[in-house]
Amino acid sequence: MNYNNLRTKTVFDFCKDAALLEDVTGCTSKEDFIKDLPVVERARSFLDLAERTKNKALEAAVMREFKKELNEYLASFNE
Repeated sequence: MNYNNLRTKTVFDFCKDAALLEDVTGCTSKEDFIKDLPVVERARSFLDLAERTKNKALEAAVMREFKKELNEYLASFNE
């Protein structure tokens, strides 16, 4: 699977299981999900999907693509 350019994709591009997608995103459609979606939330949804599907390749790609945003997010808890 191609995990390049994750900033232009969502979990809806990698999963067709409607129940899992609704559980991960709280939505049933890609359009509802991406409306006003912060970048870090996009990354977190990818990580959630990767964890639930045990997809280490997706997890690694997300960590590379969103490293800066995830580090900033985690740092906000240390303030």
